[in-house]
Formats: sequence, structure tokens, C-alpha cells
Amino acid sequence: MLWVILVAIIPISSCQRTGKWDSCGCHWATWEDWSKCSSRCYGRQIRQRKVWHHTTSDCAGFEACDAGNGGWERSDCNKHCDAGYYNGYRCTCPRGRYGVCCGDVVTCARPLSITHGQVHGTRFNYDDVITYTCDTSYNLTGSYERTCLVNGGWSRSIPRCLFAETCKSGPCQNGGTCVDGLDRYDCICGSGWTGKNCDVDIQAPVADQCPSSVRVTTSSREMNYTWTAPDFSDPHGNPVKTSSNYDSYDSNTFTFPWGDFTVLYTAVKPSNGLQTNCSFTISVRPKPCPSIVAPSKGYVLCNGWRADYGQFCLVGCNANYSLPLSFDARQWVVCGASGHWTPDPIPRRCNEGDSAGHVVFTRGDCLSGTNKQREDYIHALKRSSFNSVCTDNPSMCSPDNVTVVCGA
Repeated sequence: MLWVILVAIIPISSCQRTGKWDSCGCHWATWEDWSKCSSRCYGRQIRQRKVWHHTTSDCAGFEACDAGNGGWERSDCNKHCDAGYYNGYRCTCPRGRYGVCCGDVVTCARPLSITHGQVHGTRFNYDDVITYTCDTSYNLTGSYERTCLVNGGWSRSIPRCLFAETCKSGPCQNGGTCVDGLDRYDCICGSGWTGKNCDVDIQAPVADQCPSSVRVTTSSREMNYTWTAPDFSDPHGNPVKTSSNYDSYDSNTFTFPWGDFTVLYTAVKPSNGLQTNCSFTISVRPKPCPSIVAPSKGYVLCNGWRADYGQFCLVGCNANYSLPLSFDARQWVVCGASGHWTPDPIPRRCNEGDSAGHVVFTRGDCLSGTNKQREDYIHALKRSSFNSVCTDNPSMCSPDNVTVVCGA
């Protein structure tokens, strides 16, 4: 009788013997070793065994002995995850882990070194932190630490170490104050200096005691006047060139006629072209006239413009009053460069009653009847030998600009 060994690989569910098991002399061989696990975590493995039986025609094939499930079996193996947990069909990895078994760790590239500084840290996996420091005299700009991210990159940008003690080299000139910055410096310049290093001269010449404007009087038509010339200098010690519109800088005397004159001194600093001006006005006038006193019950009409160059007046009386016969009402009372009135004195009072040929107010008194008298004054002035007061100043020669002085 022959024995036949048959092996069948079919899914394992239960071990069922056929009805021929005993008649065919069926019996199992010892189980062979388990196969290698199909995965490092949560894999499958199988093992098999042989069946022995007679080789008769009724006992042909594996099926004569077993119902189809006893020749091999399978089992779960490596039932663990390196990290995370098993969700029924695979490992679910925590943040920073990947791979079938979550055994791989996210790793960032080794950080590059920085100029004038150091990188601190020996681990470069997910969530590891590296830090940076700078050499002496250098300051860090940017974040001093970076973290390895889940995508394999580092957080933030690489910081820089910038030189922070530039002022030690003394870059600021001419007394400027140096302020250190990161890889830079700033100079706070003193008066008269500018530029990155306070080396640009912007100081203009300085005038010492520029004269004030003056007003002087003279009885002559011109006057020789001397003033104190200003003194110009440069606080930085550079040469200064000075000029004046009245002769040379060394001459501070000039003969002025009546009028207003502006004296201008200009100082130029050749080293930078900046200049400073000193100007003042010299006003030359005739000697001032004393205030004229109108006669009692009378008035005096005078030019109210350019009076500092001369006054030209007419004397009159109020209504029902008249000037003394010794004083001609058509006579001009004049005060010129001498500062004296001519004729002098004028009548102190008007006499009661009319006198033929004398100017009087026909209505009211000095305070209420002056409009007509002002118009008469302008007409008389234009016909007089003093008419230049009007011809030289036509816009001022009007009744509105006539001054009226009333007597007591």
C-alpha cells in the first residue's frame, strides 16, 4: 500500500475531516515553521502542514482527507506601531512621525553657520530648537531661535550678526556725537556742520553788532554821517570777504542828503560760498519844527504830508472874528530846515468883529466849518511859491490831508 503526502493551501476557517478520513488512513504531519511576517508592524504570517493517506482510487487528492481548511493557517504578527496607534488597518502617526509603522521622524536640514556668530543645538528633528549668538561687538538682528517644523523646514529666517560698535573708530568729525546702530552709525552734528560724518561746512559768516537804523536831523540839505561798521567772522576760523554798498568796507562815513538810505554789508565765506547780510537805514531829515499854536478863536491850516521836510501854514479866524490888521491873512507861515517858524510869532488871538480882507469862517467855528477852508488851503498852496509840495506829491495833496489846528 502506498502513502501519498498531499499539501493544499486554502483559506483556514475550521478543521473538518471528510468521511474517508479513517478509510483512507489519513493523518497530519507536523506543522512547518511560520513564514516571515509580511510587515514590520501589524502584518500577516502563514504556516502549513502535510496530510498522509492511501493512494487508492477512493483516496485520491487532499480533499479525500480534509474538507479544505486544515492544510495551513495564518495569524497577525508584529502587532505594534513604533509611534501612534493602530486604527484597524494601519498605523496612525503622531505629528512629526511618518512611515508604515510611524518609525520615521521628520528631520530638518542641518542649519548653516552665520558670519560673526554661532549656532547652538545638536538635534534637528521635529520640534527641536536651535539658537544663535553673536561674537563680541556684534548684535543679533532677527530671531535668536528657530524650530524644526513638520514640513522639514526651519521656522523664521536666519538671523544676522551686525557690527554694533562702529563709533569706536571715531567717524564723526568736528565735534559730532556718534550713535551706534546695527551695521551702521549716525552722527549728530554740532552747529554749522552737516553730512554723514559732520564734515560738510554749512556755517555762514556771523555779524557782530549789526548797527540799528537811525534817524538824524540837520539844518543843512545834506549831512556827513559816521556809523560803526559791523564785524564779521567765521566760527570755524575760515577767511571772510566783506563788501558794502557805500564805498569800501573800511569807509564808514558818507554825506547824505535829506531822505532814507539803506546801508548794506555783505560777508561771503569763500570756502563754502555762504553769505550773511547786515543792513540798516539812515534817515536824514530837516530839524523838526515846534508845534504851532493857533490864535484864540482862530485856526491854522498846514500840509499834513511830508511835514518832516517842511510845513507851510495859513492862519485864519472863526466866524465873527478877525486877525489883527498888522498880520496879513494871505501870508504863509513856514518852518523849514532851520526848525524855526517864519514869521514868528503869529497873532495869539483873533479880534471880535469882521475886518475887510481877512479870511474868516463864514459858518460856525474851527471845529464845524473846516471843509471849505481845507479846499481853499489846497488852492492857495498850488498857487504859492511852495507848490512843489503838491507837484512832487500829487496823490497826497488833497483837502483830506490838510491838518487843522484850532485855537482855544
